[in-house]
Amino acid sequence: MKNAPLAFPFFLALAAFLFCPLFFPSIRLAAFAPFLAIVLKRKTLLHALWIAVLSGLIVDLCNSDLFFGFFALSYGLAAAIAYLARKWFTLEVPPSFAIYTALISALCSLIQLVFLSFPFQPSALFSNLFLMPLADGLYAFFWFTCPMLGYTAWKKRRRSFFR
Repeated sequence: MKNAPLAFPFFLALAAFLFCPLFFPSIRLAAFAPFLAIVLKRKTLLHALWIAVLSGLIVDLCNSDLFFGFFALSYGLAAAIAYLARKWFTLEVPPSFAIYTALISALCSLIQLVFLSFPFQPSALFSNLFLMPLADGLYAFFWFTCPMLGYTAWKKRRRSFFR
């Protein structure tokens, strides 16, 4: 999974971001959270923060409800905090990758809740800090792990075929 170029997980995240609201309108995924987990494990802090902010800007461009830069700010802050915890997770173990993605999603949700509505409601806390990160972890496990493992297996098989 670590041998795949970053463009592959980026386009997986972009496809999920664009097409998930069409097929599952009631589920609000943090589509770039698994991509950010991969970036945070592979890149330096400065590169990871730039990629996180640019991913947030993509979300901002498609969202007209909130002020421009809101998601860029929340993704950047979440990436800065999650970068500290990256040593405890690995990309090669799918449950670890899913848990790291859920952590990034929970951090994004917490930052967004703090900026949007300061009096917290218990149902919003439970939904945004537990259920949605759990859904993002499952999304990372199925939408990212399986295609990326298939990609690395295909590359390995192709390399051994052409020897």
